[in-house]
Amino acid sequence: PVEVEDVLARAHGVREVAVVGAPDDRWGQRVVAYVVTDAALTGDELDAHCLTSDTLARFKRPREYRFVAELPKSASGKILRRMLRDDET
Repeated sequence: PVEVEDVLARAHGVREVAVVGAPDDRWGQRVVAYVVTDAALTGDELDAHCLTSDTLARFKRPREYRFVAELPKSASGKILRRMLRDDET
């Protein structure tokens, strides 16, 4: 997830991002990106950004983008991915 998050974090307008795996009937798991933005962005724009990356393989890019107002965090500021994963099941 860190590799995908790094690429998405460099997209214009992205303030924060967290990537989790979600169950998928066909592939076992699919990549879902939770994104907090400063600008109006679409999943297609973020997908295009991932496709132009020299460091991210095509198959690693998210299959779904969820735009949220904020990411769940612990008291120390760490993103709570387990809460995002629980949202996927």
